[in-house]
Amino acid sequence: MKILFLFNSFVGNGGNLSGGDVRLIKFFEFLNSKNIKFDVILNYDAYNLLLKNNIKTDRIILSPKFFDIFPFFLSYIFRTIFVIFYFLFHIDYLKNIDLFYAPSDFFTDVVPIYLFKNRKQRWIQLIHHIYPDWRQRQGNKVLNFFGYYLQIFSFKLIKFKASVIFTVNSLVKDELVKFGFCSNNIVVSSNGVDVNYFLNILPSKEVYDCVFLARLKPSKGIFDLIEIWKNVVKVNNKLRLAIIGGGDDDIKKDLLEKIEKYGLKENVFLLGYLDNNLAYSVLKSSTLFLFPSHEEGWGMIIAEAMASGVPVVAWNLKVYDYIFEDFIIKIKENNIDEFSSMVVNLLCNNDITRRISDNGLNFIKKYDWNNIFVNELAYFTVA
Repeated sequence: MKILFLFNSFVGNGGNLSGGDVRLIKFFEFLNSKNIKFDVILNYDAYNLLLKNNIKTDRIILSPKFFDIFPFFLSYIFRTIFVIFYFLFHIDYLKNIDLFYAPSDFFTDVVPIYLFKNRKQRWIQLIHHIYPDWRQRQGNKVLNFFGYYLQIFSFKLIKFKASVIFTVNSLVKDELVKFGFCSNNIVVSSNGVDVNYFLNILPSKEVYDCVFLARLKPSKGIFDLIEIWKNVVKVNNKLRLAIIGGGDDDIKKDLLEKIEKYGLKENVFLLGYLDNNLAYSVLKSSTLFLFPSHEEGWGMIIAEAMASGVPVVAWNLKVYDYIFEDFIIKIKENNIDEFSSMVVNLLCNNDITRRISDNGLNFIKKYDWNNIFVNELAYFTVA
């Protein structure tokens, strides 16, 4: 069976990986372990990611490196055009493909499959998350506008030709059905976590009371985080918060200005992007993981914090009820005071945090990657 992955929408983000990126790398590792061969179309950042993780492929098709010097939207357009022309000039290769796999719904990965897939070929599409209305989403309104309508555009193409759509939670499936997708074509799968990896991570010698780990984006609640921590240090001005993750310079500047405004320079530490082992080491040494994100398709970093034995405090996004049940602390969204009070209470009560930690670690073990991928593999050959 000839499998072609389109991983051409990857953005390096200075080393930061999304949950979807982590999932795909884990899937590649799974396929390697089963000696299942596959080809990949990707850009240079994604190629380096595969090298870093020792992923073995049959064939690599690289989009030109100079595309990546452009703003990401233009880069996506050029990458898409490149793949279209590659397919046009390699029709014989294309005819040998049995299955296309798109790990994201970005048009970069979707459009070429839509244009060239024939009736005999299968198309597996992964949809992690549905963007909220661009007018309500936090962050740059122009980017949100294009992101929202480009996802709708991709959905129209996917709905028309995809053989199977994997989602990582039932809420996404329900929304896709409302959008007009056939329920029978949608398979609710999951994300996962490698618990043994996190059990073997050693805690950092540099200890912070609380940690946030994600790309620095307004939708991740990073500005809420500063408001929350401002209230927390009113109770104890010795407490320290580590913020791990890369982001745009403008966002970093805004964060630093807010930290300065509230007099938190001795309490909030922007550590930037850290290598996985170091980032998870800092996380593991902390008492709490704070994650006031406003939109998540699953919550990979939450699972990783639980596997690290660190209790999680987050906004009460509906998706968490289905995935993490009552094993994380959920606060009514946008209630800064309640979030702050919960953090203070947990930091003052070691017995409660230890119990939450133990229960969360035992619970998260059910999300084993191998079981998830074995189930998905059955759909690769189903007619």
